[in-house]
Amino acid sequence: MKRLLYLIALILISSCTAETFDPLNANDKTIASPVKNVRVENLPGKAKIDYDFPVKSNVLYVEAEYEHSNGTFINAKSSYYNNTVTLDGFGEAKEYEVKLYSVGRNLIRSEPVIIKVNPTTPPVLSMFQSLVVRADFGGLQLGYNDNDGSPLVVIVERLNSNNEWQNVNNFYTQQVSGTLYARGLPPVETKFRVYTKDKWDNFSEYLETTLTPLYEEEMDYLKFKPYRLPNDARDFPPNFVYFLWNNDVSSNPSGAGGWYRIDNGSGIPNHLTIDMGQTAKLSRIIFHQRGYKSNTPLLYSSGDVKFFEVWGSNNPSADGNFASWVKIETCEITKPSGSPIGTNTSDDINAAVGGREFPMPLEAEPYRYIRIRVIETWGPVDYFWIGELDFFGQIQH
Repeated sequence: MKRLLYLIALILISSCTAETFDPLNANDKTIASPVKNVRVENLPGKAKIDYDFPVKSNVLYVEAEYEHSNGTFINAKSSYYNNTVTLDGFGEAKEYEVKLYSVGRNLIRSEPVIIKVNPTTPPVLSMFQSLVVRADFGGLQLGYNDNDGSPLVVIVERLNSNNEWQNVNNFYTQQVSGTLYARGLPPVETKFRVYTKDKWDNFSEYLETTLTPLYEEEMDYLKFKPYRLPNDARDFPPNFVYFLWNNDVSSNPSGAGGWYRIDNGSGIPNHLTIDMGQTAKLSRIIFHQRGYKSNTPLLYSSGDVKFFEVWGSNNPSADGNFASWVKIETCEITKPSGSPIGTNTSDDINAAVGGREFPMPLEAEPYRYIRIRVIETWGPVDYFWIGELDFFGQIQH
């Protein structure tokens, strides 16, 4: 029976005309009719182009094209079922010539309809224009607030001793606004330049400035020790607070040094207290989430920290009352993908690798005692865990 059906199918196929089995009509040399009644909406760095199709049309899709200043052609396509095409990648707010083609089902282009578009200031320039650069601990702080979510690169370079521009950092961002930090720079007066770039190789001008990064160093953890106060959370044996600075970020299930966890039933919010053994003006804390290295399902779940506060004191009251403490900063650990608990994308995992950096306010006072107060975890549990904490700043004494 199967053989009979197969033979019938072969006969039917052989009896079909070439036109029937040629959905693109490749043998048809008819040139598609151009679109009509073209309307343009100018947008930041792009143009939305509306049009009408001819009454009788064999159009498969419409293609818009313009020549980039570097000699390449940038185009965008839209199918017959849509009468709009958006052409992106313009590097300046000026007039451009765009060619609009109808492409038939035989893939032959029509004669172009030539139009003029005037895109407004593209994100690569508006973001650059909003940049504010200033010296920060160990480097530079770059603030911006005028991106529309486009993927952009912020490039930082410095003039070296050979009078050559040397790359410091390339920051990739799609955030509408934010703050970027270039670290690892000595406290020496240096000439820097900053510029932006988009995926179409449009570049901004240079923002040049001479700044002296502020001195910072990593704290001396040999002087650190837990400073337990009456209202601090209980440890979850065999975990101890000093695991937070022992340079071990493994996720050994036994808890043998790789992470810290408070006891079941401790409750959230809750906190722990550290005596740094040195008075320091903190510049930043790097928060390492438990699990990124060897047990990624632990990320963004259960006792993983979502919101926490950093408090400082030089004379904490013996009863642990917060009246003798000053809140330095509130910090949030975000999940890039926004996916539900239990689903971690590569972006989520990569965001945890190397730790989350939380800058402390420049105006914060120096303190010896630090409290980490966890306000919320990712899971509805009554405990929290932390992989590791790194502290940087200016040691006073």
